[in-house]
Amino acid sequence: MSIWTPDRIPIALMPMPGEALDSWISSYARRLRTTDRGLLRHIGLPAARVDHMLLRLTEPESRVLHKATGVPAEVLRAMTLDSYNTFAVNVAPGRRQLERPPAWAFRSSRTRYCPACLRENGGRGPLLWRLPWAFACTQHQLLLADFCPTCGRPPHPWKISFTGPRGIGACTRDRLDHAVKGRRRPCATDLFHAPANALPSDGLVLRAQHRVAGLLAVAPDQRPGALIELKQLYALAWRALRGLRTNRDHAPHLVHAVLDECGGTFPSSFPDGSGQSAYHLSGNSGSRRGEDAASLQTHHVAAGTALAQVALRGGHPEHQRLFEWIVQSDHPSAARDLNLGELALRWRDSGPDLFARVMSYQDPHTLLHNRLRYASATPPDGPTAAERTSTAAPP
Repeated sequence: MSIWTPDRIPIALMPMPGEALDSWISSYARRLRTTDRGLLRHIGLPAARVDHMLLRLTEPESRVLHKATGVPAEVLRAMTLDSYNTFAVNVAPGRRQLERPPAWAFRSSRTRYCPACLRENGGRGPLLWRLPWAFACTQHQLLLADFCPTCGRPPHPWKISFTGPRGIGACTRDRLDHAVKGRRRPCATDLFHAPANALPSDGLVLRAQHRVAGLLAVAPDQRPGALIELKQLYALAWRALRGLRTNRDHAPHLVHAVLDECGGTFPSSFPDGSGQSAYHLSGNSGSRRGEDAASLQTHHVAAGTALAQVALRGGHPEHQRLFEWIVQSDHPSAARDLNLGELALRWRDSGPDLFARVMSYQDPHTLLHNRLRYASATPPDGPTAAERTSTAAPP
């Protein structure tokens, strides 16, 4: 039990398991009938910004928050995106700014959300919603929502200001259609009842989210291995999205089944079909807002990851056919005769196992000297004789 010091706020509000730091700070401020800035100013952090603290806490910020709330510093740090740095996100060294993530593209100021979770948890939300790999709520079996249904922009469901809405779980973005000189009106849409696409409990999308959530939750010493699988999933996922744009007529039935799980409709593809350039659309340019909204929706990550999960791990009658369709769809439309060297260059960052599988798939159509160069006909490494002997020996 922690000791109640003179510096500590007399009203306590502990973080929920897995809660994001900005969600907790705003909930605490609401409990004290103040704003985010008002709370930070009161505890001695007048210059601090919640969005910066969400990325990474400085030592002074961590120390002051601990003294004022009693929450251990290590718990506070686990509520920031820095706890996933170089794994699911990339926080710039020495700066509190997100760089290009290891996979997908996601705005630093953005959070997806589950309306049912917001409703049950008093408007509070987990850090997981901030990660590029979050696309479904496994508890309520819903596809996470991207935007406010009224203003059409990514909402800030727990940002509190003096001019913002007083109710919890409301969109705090400004209403663009009511902008007046020197005056802003909040959108204030109730996000507790925002529409969300229901997912089948035994579907591929929820199965993929369970798998990804398990990879994200591994211990720090197991992250290198988990990151390899995440990179493999991403390499297959964005190519599956390219296939939806360029090769949908030849897609296996499984592809259409996944699209049906996501609501039967699919937003516009990434600008270049790869997902790579979507990151560059995540700036603050107003002229690009429409492209950004079309490029970064949950549907893309959900469908791409669900298909990649099947192609990578199997367990479905169409998994090999799906894998072949993804590889075939990766060829540029004007270069169906892509040589093995170009193919190797395109798949070089997908991990050794997936790279070898792609090369093996192309092997029957490859000239002998290229087969030798890329070892595309070489079977995967198996256990050595010593390893087989050691595993067969009784303990």
